[in-house]
Amino acid sequence: MRDHSMAAGRSGVAAVEREGRVYLFGGEQFEPRGTFDEAERYNLATDSWEMLPPMPTARHGLGAAVIDGAIHVITGGPQRGLSYSVVNEVLSAGGD
Repeated sequence: MRDHSMAAGRSGVAAVEREGRVYLFGGEQFEPRGTFDEAERYNLATDSWEMLPPMPTARHGLGAAVIDGAIHVITGGPQRGLSYSVVNEVLSAGGD
């Protein structure tokens, strides 16, 4: 567990709450990298962050929603700046 989010300083990060935990996905940063495939979870009860397995597709400007208990991460840009995709992935939250 960590005490801070790896997404700090990024833009275009998707966030969604599920069962008392906040999930963050992707994002972009112009320097030094581009788009991110990272996924992480914040546990409200323990006030700590945890890395999850990476998303299959690095993206920024994406959306996230919980549908029937599963987290859906949709669209977003694979390259930094103005880009888009039609990728829709259902991600396992892992460890719940």
